[in-house]
Amino acid sequence: MTNFSLRMKRKSLIIHLIFMLVFSGLQSVNAQTKSVKPKPANPEPAKTSSEMAFNRSGTRTDILLEEYEKLIKDNPNDVDAWFGKANCEFLLKRPKLSVYSLHQAIRLQPTHAGAYALMGKIMKLTNKNDSAAICYELASQYEKDVYKKVDYKSFIIMKLIKEKKMQEAYNKIKDIYAVAPTNHNVAFFYAKMSNFFNQYEEAQKSIRKIEPDLQKKDLRESAKYYYELGYALYQLQRFDEAKPILQKIQFGPFKRKVDKLSAPYFYNLASTYAKFHEENISMMYLDQALRIDKDFTKAHLLKAELSKRNQDVSATIEHMRMAANNQPDPVKKLAWYDKIAQTQMEAGDYDGSLNTLNEAMKLKAGKIRASRPDPDTWFLMCLAQYKIGNHKEAIADIDDFLSKKIPVPASILGSFYFLKGLAAKGANDLKLAKEAFKSVLKIQTLIRDAAEVELIALSELKSLENEADDDAE
Repeated sequence: MTNFSLRMKRKSLIIHLIFMLVFSGLQSVNAQTKSVKPKPANPEPAKTSSEMAFNRSGTRTDILLEEYEKLIKDNPNDVDAWFGKANCEFLLKRPKLSVYSLHQAIRLQPTHAGAYALMGKIMKLTNKNDSAAICYELASQYEKDVYKKVDYKSFIIMKLIKEKKMQEAYNKIKDIYAVAPTNHNVAFFYAKMSNFFNQYEEAQKSIRKIEPDLQKKDLRESAKYYYELGYALYQLQRFDEAKPILQKIQFGPFKRKVDKLSAPYFYNLASTYAKFHEENISMMYLDQALRIDKDFTKAHLLKAELSKRNQDVSATIEHMRMAANNQPDPVKKLAWYDKIAQTQMEAGDYDGSLNTLNEAMKLKAGKIRASRPDPDTWFLMCLAQYKIGNHKEAIADIDDFLSKKIPVPASILGSFYFLKGLAAKGANDLKLAKEAFKSVLKIQTLIRDAAEVELIALSELKSLENEADDDAE
């Protein structure tokens, strides 16, 4: 055998063996760094028997490096030798030398996907993420293997999401979805981003395409896919299709998300806003509850109750006042005033309700000894102030009540804080509104759902960009 044949045989063997070192060694190096690597789109293929044999032999990387250097000395234009040398230098933690070798490989072969990918990895491990993104973009451009192409693009997409460049991220995910629509991670992120941009039809199609595979998975693994599918169908108002999908993932981190797409959730929101006499908002949520479940009885009953509001009750009020005036017992008279104020409130006569409550407070101060103010009466006064537009007065009265630290049920305390948030929002004091709504979240009360909605409107809750890290883990 000639020297040339021996050299080529040695070169071929080394090139074959280096890939085992790269794919096994890079994992151990990554584990020793603090850099976070995006989850690969697919697991690495199993090692061949020759790779396993090489692994057991324990051939040292520095010896392999010497072999590559000999090859380069014989032929400085040997692309594979430069790339192999770069891999060895990377494994030996010599990043600068590795980058130099990669530059030589790319100079000789500008379309070398592997060289760009390794350079991207080095840039990422040294926290040069902008440079890493450029390298991975070039790697994906020249890479023929679809799974590797997806892996390279994934880093770029996650970087864009962290930078809140959502449209750019969506455009990138569209690119890789076009070439790998059945890749589970690609389908998931394409669905998630499509839902984010209200492209619900695209979202449901992407998950439907891999649904046969999902049925073979453990539900704990497939839940995130089903949520995106159910959410898309929900937004498309295909509630009969969405309901069974969402019901089967009502566990763990998805329970709360699924609950927010249910008729009871919207009924609870409607009930809360009805309590604060925000009838239009309440009716909006009732309509949504009934779109989801047209037979939801509680929603129909609340609609009937709201339809009775804002009617002319002047005759009723007149008779109630006569009854109050003829009542000699101050305690019973006060009870009548509370009923009158509540009736006026239901009729939308907030000025009249406030006047009646002021009369009641005077009566109580003059003839009834009490160790503490009545929370219900105080709340009605604050609510009346809010409804007639006296937002600052309402806030002051609420703060006055809260400062007394009167022991009250969580539902009442939560109501005061929620009303304070509404009043602060009405006064355009958004900082105070956020603080008040956040206080509601700390209290175990059904009003928490509405407070969360208000905070979302004020851009205070976690958004898709922040959730991206969780999905990538």
